[in-house]
Amino acid sequence: MLDGEGFVVRWCARGDDYVTVRYLTLNRLAKMQPIVLTVPAGMSTGNSKSHPGDEFFYVLEGCVRFFYGDDEVFDMRDGDFLYYDGTVAHHWENMSAKEARLLTCNTPPVM
Repeated sequence: MLDGEGFVVRWCARGDDYVTVRYLTLNRLAKMQPIVLTVPAGMSTGNSKSHPGDEFFYVLEGCVRFFYGDDEVFDMRDGDFLYYDGTVAHHWENMSAKEARLLTCNTPPVM
């Protein structure tokens, strides 16, 4: 896929800021769904949520705090990653003053 391709949506708006979600594939027959997220400074996904399947979460750029379950918190930076059970409630926030970029892969695809 070339730069600029993919299905892009705005998500989790806060005033004029929003998370940009770039779905790199929308093939429902695929076994995973890679997504690149661009997250403004200080933005959070809000309340923890869960979904079926597994997820891979990789910090391309920035600093992100990841909340998993009731009591696990991970402060993550460039190159840090998690592989986790998506059925456990989770959310994250950009804890820096700079934009963050994340790569996630869901299995099965969620959209």
